[in-house]
Amino acid sequence: MGKPEKESHLGWIASIYDALGDTNNAKKYRELSANPPKAPPIKLLPLEKIEGDYLKSGLAYFNEFQKSIGGKPTKLDPALNSAAKKHAEYLYQNHFGEMITTEWHNEEKGKPGYIGKAPEDQAKAFGFKSSPGYFTGNTMGGFNNYDLFSTPEYLFRHLANTSYHRGLVVAPNFESTGLYRWRKGEAGMLVYFMSYEIAPEKYTVYMKLADSKKQIVFDKEWSFTTTKNANFF
Repeated sequence: MGKPEKESHLGWIASIYDALGDTNNAKKYRELSANPPKAPPIKLLPLEKIEGDYLKSGLAYFNEFQKSIGGKPTKLDPALNSAAKKHAEYLYQNHFGEMITTEWHNEEKGKPGYIGKAPEDQAKAFGFKSSPGYFTGNTMGGFNNYDLFSTPEYLFRHLANTSYHRGLVVAPNFESTGLYRWRKGEAGMLVYFMSYEIAPEKYTVYMKLADSKKQIVFDKEWSFTTTKNANFF
């Protein structure tokens, strides 16, 4: 048995083939280990552009909302804008027409448009990483009436008015945000990425159910809310 390779998991596979006496595959994977294939670069769809006016109005409203609750203003991050756009494209390609669920925060490897499993992975694909003590998250809202529900005000007000989502717009500090919306006819979606400070345990909010002693922690659970023409997770 040859000495296990340490360059990558490909070297480990080569050592397995060595043990099995398969010299051809051992050589193949040893060469791949020494010169691993590079992942293809992530590209945004060429016919679409991130909407400048929507981003500006979204940031302005978000910071105005932060001011009203005593929070600090934040900034748009190009990497989070791109992550929001690419995640929207992933959702469109794989889930268009479905009811939004908690699974939509993540992506499944191998599906069209995949850039990363969890929100932090999706942001990392564009070079973004939250600072220590901050968390990268995402959320999205679907709507069936573009003119009525596609504004940034609708997105942020709706999040603030639902208990489980409130932490996405009400946090000690926001490091940066990213926004995107897409449209197909009257249907569309708002996608929002954020890097926010994790609240200390003493600020955790609990809800005690009337028919149970069980407590639900708001900032560790997601809720589903719906109106006639829109739904959010």
